[in-house]
Amino acid sequence: RRSEAAREAAAAVSVATAAWPPAPGSWDLLVNATPVGSRAVPGTPVDLALDGRIVYDLVYDPPLTPLLELAQTRGCTAIGGLEMLVAQAERQFEIWTGQRPPGGLFTTIAEQTLASRSAGTIAYD
Repeated sequence: RRSEAAREAAAAVSVATAAWPPAPGSWDLLVNATPVGSRAVPGTPVDLALDGRIVYDLVYDPPLTPLLELAQTRGCTAIGGLEMLVAQAERQFEIWTGQRPPGGLFTTIAEQTLASRSAGTIAYD
């Protein structure tokens, strides 16, 4: 969210930061790790030159964010955040219990919960 913090984080893992918006053709992977992707926000710089690359939006609710929709219409590979959420939950379960959860269980639970939220049958508390 701050340029200086981005530079520090990038330096810690030996990668470079880039100017925003990026020059067309200068990137292979765009990762959105902010909640901005969960809804269309006026003035958000998502209308960039998405030209057939990979867009990974860590937002998982909604499953298809405005950024991912735009990416798909521009021919990009669009990846949502549900897999990351599930992978983190599975690893946390294993750390806390010493056991691996049954395969697919957390994905099923997450998908059912998101569907219930969309249907208005559970609250967002």
